Amino acid sequence: MTAAGVPSSPQRQSTPEQITEWLIEECRDVGNRVTELLMVGERVLATTCALLAIASTVALGSGQGHWLMALPFAISAILVYMLFLNNEAMSQGGYREALEVEIQRRTGFPVSQWESLSSRIRHNKVQVNWTVGGMGSAQLLTSVVAIQQALATRSAHHWGHEAWIWYVTLTSISAIAGPIAVYSCFRAQVSSRQRVKADALAAFERSRGSRTTPNA
Repeated sequence: MTAAGVPSSPQRQSTPEQITEWLIEECRDVGNRVTELLMVGERVLATTCALLAIASTVALGSGQGHWLMALPFAISAILVYMLFLNNEAMSQGGYREALEVEIQRRTGFPVSQWESLSSRIRHNKVQVNWTVGGMGSAQLLTSVVAIQQALATRSAHHWGHEAWIWYVTLTSISAIAGPIAVYSCFRAQVSSRQRVKADALAAFERSRGSRTTPNA
């Protein structure tokens, strides 16, 4: 027996009913992991957005607007981390959808349809477009503000005038590279879900084949 109580050689010692129970339990555990990832992402997003809003307000109120040049980098870093967490959740979602398909095949009844049906309805193209639009708008607005602050350093008595060319260059690079990184992460999470689902379904298929193959 293993630490989890699962036989060391389930193909020989486990009944189909036991395997189905394990799959159902695994499906529940994956759902809990997805929920935890989404909750972490929501907390991180809420906290960092509040801190950035406070810091930006203080910077403008104290006449230190040059700190706003860091906004594109900060926003991009937050979005990339959020998409990393969401990519993990999407991968787990693809795995859970494969579990739901396998459980339904074994039981002949849709025990759980959250990922295979409900999730598709919730995450439709309209919501995806709104999400992309929101991220793009946030990056565009912060980039405009940051570049304005960077260009202001060209004035003779402005803060950072001695190195204005560096501020303009680095701010422009972050304003361009940030959206590219965010878009790349966004596209990666879309494909990862389908890839994990396909791999899991293929693994289930191989397992069924090995169980029906007589021993040599």
